[in-house]
Amino acid sequence: KMYTRRLLYRAVGIAAMLALVLGFSLSLLVSEEEEVGLVSFTAPVGQKAEVSLPDGTKVWLNSGTRLRYPVKFTGDVRFVELSGEAYFDVKRDEALPFVVKTSRSEVMVLGTEFCVKDYVNQVNQTTLVSGSVSVKDFRGQSYVIVPGQQVCIDQDSSRVLEVETLYFTSWKDGYFMFDQATLERIMDELARWYNFDYFFANAEARNMMLTARIKKYDNIDTVLDILSRTGDIRFSRKGNTITIVSR
Repeated sequence: KMYTRRLLYRAVGIAAMLALVLGFSLSLLVSEEEEVGLVSFTAPVGQKAEVSLPDGTKVWLNSGTRLRYPVKFTGDVRFVELSGEAYFDVKRDEALPFVVKTSRSEVMVLGTEFCVKDYVNQVNQTTLVSGSVSVKDFRGQSYVIVPGQQVCIDQDSSRVLEVETLYFTSWKDGYFMFDQATLERIMDELARWYNFDYFFANAEARNMMLTARIKKYDNIDTVLDILSRTGDIRFSRKGNTITIVSR
């Protein structure tokens, strides 16, 4: 019975979102754009920031992320723009859908928790923690997903994956988490937080796969020391540049 009830809740959530889609065809560096009533909020590099929107929605911004939102939500939609990565806990309002616009997607919800990631030269990702969301890619294709699913959008295609959401939301709670991620991807994440440059001395190091859960320490050297103990890699640092080589 519990399983049947869970399936029923999921079906109802998806049906409600599909109906909504069919009927619907920005530090802490804060600046207010008075002429259009918008606020632009940017989280500093190496920090995350929390923003409370006018409707009670809470948003956590990852390092360097920019969020634009109105001083007051008006009209038929609660609309915000995102550049970077953010975790949303949306205040439920069935009369006013909440829409997050990125460079390659629009995510529409009524009230739920999800993470959106949109960085240049990386796959655009929407990861659902609870509730139901509709994601429309830049080609106009829409996807309705349920908790534990993720929409990935790149230049060639869009697809829905089954994922462990913790690996994509742990940054909000102060951790880096990687599951069989390439060292190149890991260094991208670290560089965004600690603001450094890096290069690989050989291809073997670039493609090395690692699984790790690392606290966001104040000093990058602590993180590099932990990583060097999890694989056959060595780091050397000169000023703001880090060189990676396989042992």
